[in-house]
Amino acid sequence: MTTVAILLRENDCAFVLEDAGGRHTGTFPEQEIDLFLKERAPDAVHLILAKPRVFWRQVSFPFSRRSDISLALPAELEDLLPGPPDSFLYAWQVCERDKEATTVSVTAWERSSADRWAGLARQHRFNLLVTVDWLVLCRAAQPYIPERDYLLVYSDDAYGLVVAVRNGSVAGVYSSWGTQAAENLLSMLGTSHPSRAYRVGAAAPGTASAAAAPVPGMPAADSPPFFLPAAKLSRQMRRDCVRLRPIGVARRPLGRIAGVAAASLLAIAAACAPYFQIRQQRRAVDELDRKMRDIFRQACPEVTVVKDPLSQMQERLRTARGKPVGLPAKVSVLDTMADFVRAVPENLPIEINEYILTEGLLSVSGKTDNIKSLERLRVALEKSGRFAGVRVGDLSFDAEKMVLFNMLVKMTDR
Repeated sequence: MTTVAILLRENDCAFVLEDAGGRHTGTFPEQEIDLFLKERAPDAVHLILAKPRVFWRQVSFPFSRRSDISLALPAELEDLLPGPPDSFLYAWQVCERDKEATTVSVTAWERSSADRWAGLARQHRFNLLVTVDWLVLCRAAQPYIPERDYLLVYSDDAYGLVVAVRNGSVAGVYSSWGTQAAENLLSMLGTSHPSRAYRVGAAAPGTASAAAAPVPGMPAADSPPFFLPAAKLSRQMRRDCVRLRPIGVARRPLGRIAGVAAASLLAIAAACAPYFQIRQQRRAVDELDRKMRDIFRQACPEVTVVKDPLSQMQERLRTARGKPVGLPAKVSVLDTMADFVRAVPENLPIEINEYILTEGLLSVSGKTDNIKSLERLRVALEKSGRFAGVRVGDLSFDAEKMVLFNMLVKMTDR
């Protein structure tokens, strides 16, 4: 049986191959992957993705059950990924868990690259397992390191990788291409990670990575561009593989769902509800922002560049306050504020932070609990008969998921 581990770097691939003739190492250009597979005809390929080849991020949740995390994670990733969620495959592992929160590390790989390798596996008839370099490195070195807080440094002729471990769990992963990548990363981290550093792989004398201590007792790497231990590839790599899947709500077998109590399902739904509402709220914000821009262009056709319509309108109002025209005599600020308060529905949670009245236009800034409450306020103001043309824009959410809003209201004659 022929088994090969391939480290996919920036422009080339480093490999370790095991067959009846023993163990072989080397490198080859990335564009020759198809030729390499054709000549070597492996039965199994363990593909190791260098960290810059994937998207990696840690995410924390206020619950610990894996089923809850699987349900909530896809919605959380929509804000984190550098592209459309459906263009990635992802996998996650628990890094740290306590009574109040669970931190997971997420690895996402571009679907186009994954599809290419799946096609190679079908074409050359080999079993494909995928993992990431930092995971292989940590699991290979961790049994030999006595401390629970340390830096793990890997350096070769074209790549550098630094893994920060805190309390026995991965707290950060940093990587870069280039001959001095590890040195640059260690300099960038500076004193923010004062833990002891351990090195795996070759390092030029006198460099920062060379100053790191070798991992005590760990067998030497087979060659400078690789860091796999001497263990059999099939045994070493199978435990390190990650199961990448499309981003979406995780499905459970029907048999398991039937066996879950209704109360448990309701608890999961309640815990994850804020994450599923994010997409809907974002769409509502985008639609309101579009309407606000259209209204601003109609009111101020002379403005050719519209970046923040409400802020631009507020600036025009502040400028207008300095003009001698002023407000019509019949418009009273106190009366307008009283009309506004009377128009607000009872039991509507709202906090007003700014109130500007200039030449028949009222600008209001504040916050409320959700989009529906903001819509109730808008409708109530228009129905009061004192306000017209109520428009909302420039929405955002604070840390407590309260809706921060700005509102532009046109006054009506009494």
